[in-house]
Amino acid sequence: VWVGEGTESAWLSPNSGFRAFFLDRIRKLARLPIDALWIDVPLYHETGSEWADASKPAVQAYRSWASARRIADASLPGAVDPADQRFLDWVRFRHENLAAYVADIQRAARAVKPSLFSIGEVYPMDYMDAMTTGLDATFLAHLPGLAFAWEIDAVSNRDGMKYASIRDMHSQIAMLKWGAAVGRGWPGVGFSYGKRETDAALVMGAVLASGLAPLECRIPDMTASVGSAFRARSYSFLADHAQELTGEREAKVGVWYSSSTRDRFDFEEGGYYGKYVELEPVIEDPQWWAEHPDDSPLKKPHLGGWRAAAHYLLGEKIPFRPLIERPEGAGPDSFGGLEWIWLPSVRALSESDAERLRRFVEEGGRILAAGHEPGTHDRYGRPREEALLADLFPAWNAHDRATHAGNGFALARPGVTPEALFDTGARGDSIRDALSMNVMPHVDPVVRVEQNRVYLEIIRQVEGENRQSVALVDLIGVQRPVAPPDRLLDVHFRPPAGARRITAHVSGPGRPDRRIPIERGGTARIRDEFVSLSVRATPFAFVTFRWETAASDPPVLSSRRGEVPSWLAEPIESAMTFVKESMRNASLP
Repeated sequence: VWVGEGTESAWLSPNSGFRAFFLDRIRKLARLPIDALWIDVPLYHETGSEWADASKPAVQAYRSWASARRIADASLPGAVDPADQRFLDWVRFRHENLAAYVADIQRAARAVKPSLFSIGEVYPMDYMDAMTTGLDATFLAHLPGLAFAWEIDAVSNRDGMKYASIRDMHSQIAMLKWGAAVGRGWPGVGFSYGKRETDAALVMGAVLASGLAPLECRIPDMTASVGSAFRARSYSFLADHAQELTGEREAKVGVWYSSSTRDRFDFEEGGYYGKYVELEPVIEDPQWWAEHPDDSPLKKPHLGGWRAAAHYLLGEKIPFRPLIERPEGAGPDSFGGLEWIWLPSVRALSESDAERLRRFVEEGGRILAAGHEPGTHDRYGRPREEALLADLFPAWNAHDRATHAGNGFALARPGVTPEALFDTGARGDSIRDALSMNVMPHVDPVVRVEQNRVYLEIIRQVEGENRQSVALVDLIGVQRPVAPPDRLLDVHFRPPAGARRITAHVSGPGRPDRRIPIERGGTARIRDEFVSLSVRATPFAFVTFRWETAASDPPVLSSRRGEVPSWLAEPIESAMTFVKESMRNASLP
């Protein structure tokens, strides 16, 4: 608890009389000339006791909740045991109870001022604390007028991401992408924690690439800055490139994230936490994130499987998006544009989601089920007599198997576990190479980068606009300690048919924007169906390709005033010289 000396901090149950007091306070605030409310981490606090709260008002609220859902046994669980249905019901109640509390805050505020929106500060992210604290943002995202500020911690409260490994950096990017996906397009803010400019710039780049707006902070204080010059450069760049920041990210691979599976299996099999991968710092650090051998996600089949999928896809520069399991009535995530859906040990699955997955395969999509058989339990943790996707994954065992259905197919890969995909030796290389043979032929991104250790995001092209933007974060400096990147990246773009006069616009924080005409040579070149150029991301850059088509060419004779386009300057000058020298009557004045 971040409290100063001589002060106190108290947590009060949202099921107690404090709820009415707090909502009255919200109504009073809403009458003031304010635009938004900041809801500061509305969770069940763990200071003093875990798995709060068992107060009388909370027990009564739980029994009312259970009665409304026709749950026969509404007694409190006697132990922390995910195999006990009473415990799973209690865990789900805590998620929904906090979501209802936030919804009440929203209603109270907007009843006074309908235009008022709220920013919910959320810790934790995708890891196990979402279960233990009850604050799982996937239960909140459907609330109207609620944006999120995501508190993404670093590997160290002392040194930030200075001593992060590439596995840790990929885990942080996965958390950022998860937050952006949970928010479903609503404006989101990501805490951009750094200690010094080197690691701060890396995190800032990852936040920008993910599509979140950065809240620049110097760890561990969210109100401090790494430096005024660094902050000014970052936010000036942000203001000038809002279109790229807010554009929808393109992806042909979706990775499933299931809170139900996490709560039922990951805690039982892997314990607490799961924030980052590296358990030990490379130098002594009393503020390193991990304290226990089970803190890593590697032993948590679903959380670790989701993170491992992200690690693999980021390593292969394959853009992807998280597919979030939503509460009933919130509406599912779209499968639009996807070629592959990855199910990382998604053992808890609803009938409606299973039917959508089955239809996805029949219509030509591909599903990869990694680790454990999918759909063996319902979304409340109850076991099924037969797995919901048994038709796509028949006779599940320890062996790989492909099943064709309709125009698509389902691939079972039981050996693709968190430990295997995160492995840094020959075993990991073998697993990843085999996966690439399955996945790569079907994703074929419109933008490619040759070098390894690059975080690539492709911003979806807006219909009717002749532009394609990509975000690049150079991760080559993630070396424990982090170092500034110093290399050129070879970027290849496949323009649409009929595109001509292609230019690339390269921009990054603190650097002047550069415009590179592709067709006129220079640092750019054309190869096969791709146009290519070399850029430097230090460590972040936006690259926007622009082109013209026959329909978009401006007329040669135009009444518009302004600068003559560069592609017209030379022919106009040549024509005017011809007129003056060859057509003019020299005898006239």
